[in-house]
Amino acid sequence: MTDDVLEFNEILERVTSMPVQTRVRLVERVLATVTEELMELNKTPRQSAYGALAHLGKAPTSEEIDQVRREMMGNFTHEEIG
Repeated sequence: MTDDVLEFNEILERVTSMPVQTRVRLVERVLATVTEELMELNKTPRQSAYGALAHLGKAPTSEEIDQVRREMMGNFTHEEIG
């Protein structure tokens, strides 16, 4: 076992031997601390999804999409499609 696991098990053993009220107070404090730390992590700026694909260039128009569909499906016979 690593030292971290051993230390964790020792802490867990001590905590489980505490009265319930004490464990509740401990959990409340730990939860508050973890919540604060997570809030700090979430403060890092993130790129908006809007414009995330801008590097790909202009989006195709609906006419262009329809044209490509016609070209793709033009080689199939009606029997093959459905």
